[in-house]
Amino acid sequence: MATESVRFTKATLESLQPPSKPDDAKGGVYDTYRDSKEKGLVLIVSHGGAKTFYLYQKVQGKPQRIKLGAFPDLTVERAREKALEAKAQIVAGINPNQERRKLKDELTFSEFFEQHYLEEYAKKHKRSWKQDNDNYKLHLTSFKRKRLSDITRADIEKLHASITKGNGAYAANRVLALLSVIFTKAIERGWDGSNPAMGIKKNREKSRDRFIQGDEFARFFKAVMNEPNETARDYFLLSLFCGQRKSNMLAMRWEQIDFANRHWRITDTKNGEPLIVALTEPALQILERRKKQATAQVKAAKAKGDKLSKPVWVFPSLTSESGHYEEPKSAWRRICKRAKIEDLRIHDIRRTMGSYMAMSGAGQYLIGKALGHKSSAATEIYARVAVDPVREAQETAAKRMLELMAGIK
Repeated sequence: MATESVRFTKATLESLQPPSKPDDAKGGVYDTYRDSKEKGLVLIVSHGGAKTFYLYQKVQGKPQRIKLGAFPDLTVERAREKALEAKAQIVAGINPNQERRKLKDELTFSEFFEQHYLEEYAKKHKRSWKQDNDNYKLHLTSFKRKRLSDITRADIEKLHASITKGNGAYAANRVLALLSVIFTKAIERGWDGSNPAMGIKKNREKSRDRFIQGDEFARFFKAVMNEPNETARDYFLLSLFCGQRKSNMLAMRWEQIDFANRHWRITDTKNGEPLIVALTEPALQILERRKKQATAQVKAAKAKGDKLSKPVWVFPSLTSESGHYEEPKSAWRRICKRAKIEDLRIHDIRRTMGSYMAMSGAGQYLIGKALGHKSSAATEIYARVAVDPVREAQETAAKRMLELMAGIK
């Protein structure tokens, strides 16, 4: 049995070979490797080739070995995070091994989802945790009272087929992916079962190419302008002229807007890289008006002796937990009904800017730069494209859309 200190990396751990089969004189059937970065984190390599992360730590004065998970299913980064989480539990007087035994004693699906998956994992590591919670409430109620081990592959296949029929292929695939992650996390936390969602065939998804057509623009614009909710009205118009993702549009902050240079800097993007969005003239007009309104509200409040903080969100909300506008679906349904437009989704607004840029002669690289797309083949070219030509292409597209809104053919 060998014990060695190394810096854990994916490449290093993949290169580790299992120990040779011991004879009766030597004994020992595994090798132990200590991480030189995270104290107490070890990897045990068995004779059969299995590689398992553990934390060696004193719990209530007694040394214990706490199982964290198997490599490579559990990455080095996540193993270090789990080691820190276990240490925090120990400091708080909780024995991680006892918590694992509780999980082995079988939680119900709802208990695991609400107590462990949502609170301990999703809210800390996923920007889309609210979507997970919505899918849980909408599609997974039939599993809530079942024990984890009582949910079978057949149950999940039946659910997947039902959602496909009632809500579409895309929605069914998202729920299937969520279930797979939930069971993977349960296994990481000590549940001894296998993942029943693994290997279930996903629906084939068709790429959607819907955008606001030329003959729809005037009706769409009129319906938006007649929307009584001013926040929703400005949100949809600004989304149209910016062409950005819903999550980024809703969470737009004033500190991100550079009026002097006419751009919006998004730091928290889907692909993980900051994005500079060129602001067209129609977009700037909406932002300038909203900024004046927000500033005037603060001044009026101060004049009355009320305390009102400096505006943070471009689309603020007094009722949401986040402080910004969160769900424009109701307003969207009203707008589409007034405009008599069918099969149009909120995300199609984003596709509209790209489509009209293409129709106005913009190349794929400019379109990709404007919309924040990330392509391994074009990343270097995107990086060399300046903001000004992107804005010019967007201005041309915006001008065309404004003409259509006014009914000019």
